[in-house]
Amino acid sequence: MASSCLGLLAVLLAVGGAVGHPPRVQTVSEATMYHVAHINLTTEARSGVNPFLVNITATITPPSFSTSPTPPLVRRATAPLSVPGFFYSEDDGSGQWVFAFRFSCDAVGSWAWHITSDDADLNNMGGAVNCEQNSDPAFHGRLEVDQSHPHHFAYQDGTRYFMVGTEVDWLWALDLDNLSTHTLEPFLDTLSYGGFNNIMVNLYANYSAWARKVPSPPNVGNTVNTPWGSDYLHLNLRFWNHYDDVMAALERRGIVAHIMIMVENKAVQWPQEQSVADDLYWKTTVARLQAFNNIVWDVSKEAQRLSDSYWASRFPFLVKYDAHNHIRTMHSHWNASLELKVWTTTRLWWSVGWVAKQKTNKESAGKMRTTTTLSWHCSKGVHDGIDESNSKAAAHHFLHFVCVCV
Repeated sequence: MASSCLGLLAVLLAVGGAVGHPPRVQTVSEATMYHVAHINLTTEARSGVNPFLVNITATITPPSFSTSPTPPLVRRATAPLSVPGFFYSEDDGSGQWVFAFRFSCDAVGSWAWHITSDDADLNNMGGAVNCEQNSDPAFHGRLEVDQSHPHHFAYQDGTRYFMVGTEVDWLWALDLDNLSTHTLEPFLDTLSYGGFNNIMVNLYANYSAWARKVPSPPNVGNTVNTPWGSDYLHLNLRFWNHYDDVMAALERRGIVAHIMIMVENKAVQWPQEQSVADDLYWKTTVARLQAFNNIVWDVSKEAQRLSDSYWASRFPFLVKYDAHNHIRTMHSHWNASLELKVWTTTRLWWSVGWVAKQKTNKESAGKMRTTTTLSWHCSKGVHDGIDESNSKAAAHHFLHFVCVCV
């Protein structure tokens, strides 16, 4: 078969600008298809209670087909969604706590919601969100494996998707410790202008000392803000709110975030595996981010030390709490057992530049219908031969050569 390649040399620089910090997702009584619907739940603050450990489940009932006609090729929710809630805002002096839940509606009409919680003040709360038609060309619903062409990707509304991606591990760190720097938005504008529609990013990683011949950056030190607050059972809301801003900024540009949840090679002191604190980290990740449609879940990065049994506990965790059923994969640990692999929906291998290569996983036929393999190949010397000493990059921002072969 004939093959053609398009080589793109993109200079990925974080350039300061006058763009203001993007607004966080807001609570709504009306929403737009394929956008984040964020609903706040307010209750009285109480001493002796850890609000991060309050259990909240929102059951969201979609409108019926009879009241919300949908094109026959567009897949949409036909059964109630069950999404976890999360603690959203500390007591600001008003004596109140704010919890929240999020979802993304994929049909026009009224979406009713009902809360089940171990907090008596939150339990049995209810309401409805009116969902309107989407007109923003950057929003197409979830990224999925195309059911009709299982070696390809497509958005929920049927729009075709061919990935052109790069890795920006510390994207979330831009502006996190200094909100006045305004580097995130212009940096993403540069990526978008270069045609990138997919970014591989850590959920969190606090240190890197593997710069090799590349001058600092990208030798990254500890960040002031981490996912955790005073301890592993109290989270740092500034970190998580800022991650919301990053996700929203990516989504506005039609860029998918391939999020690596557990990064093992960056000197992070993670909570004890399968502990209450570990579950809190994972559950908060899913609860806060699942309503964004521009997500690929990647459970691991360089996490070979962790056992199959740990990942076997995390994949069902994603399935249980991610009502929107985003793509799931593993960056590493592909020597895992077949029993573990069936929890994935795609198999992705990454490095610096893409070459797309796709196949069916025949081993798990009947359990996992498709496997899409995206193999990345790094040309020797791409990093070592580049002088980045004058780069304005604020974090792990390399020069990338992207070769897309079809």
